[in-house]
Amino acid sequence: MANILKSLNTRKQKKEVWKLYDTSDRCPLENFRLIVNTGNIKNLIIQGNPPENEIEEAWNNIYSEFSEITRDKSADLAFLDIKQTATKRHKIAYQSVLLQIYAMNPSEEFRELLETEGFKVTPDADTTYRMAFGKLKRMQNDLDFREKQKEPTQKTDFDLVIADVERFQGYGFNQKEMTVRHFANIYKRFKDHERENRA
Repeated sequence: MANILKSLNTRKQKKEVWKLYDTSDRCPLENFRLIVNTGNIKNLIIQGNPPENEIEEAWNNIYSEFSEITRDKSADLAFLDIKQTATKRHKIAYQSVLLQIYAMNPSEEFRELLETEGFKVTPDADTTYRMAFGKLKRMQNDLDFREKQKEPTQKTDFDLVIADVERFQGYGFNQKEMTVRHFANIYKRFKDHERENRA
């Protein structure tokens, strides 16, 4: 009986607690800026190690709220780019696991799965593995290269947006304390003001 209780206590202790920013009225502008600049949605994590799908859901929610408030088409494009990158990363991770399993168990079932994922399958399992591994490596390198290419532009663009909105307001923002929702509302007023001045 004591062993059972000890086992239950161990399980309770192992249950991980995690927290993340999941709405625009809780997420600081600084974290949002970091995500837009780098594409790293893990900047939403407050504590612990939440599942990837929970982080993605939180980011989708925050960015949707931001986009809805600002009605900014360029914001929608940046969001789409981050989402596509995350999707590609997940696909590469899935294919990598599939390839590792195939290397340990080159059965017909896994050969078919590799084919449906777009890999060339040969009768020789080692050749199939080497070709698929090479393709995965190229996909990963291509994705890494594209992310490095776009980082400076996105950083400059979003930092410039924040600077323009700060000038419009007449003061600098405390990005650790200002929420995304608060910034989005000010940004919308800024964009409306720009449109009126152009007319």
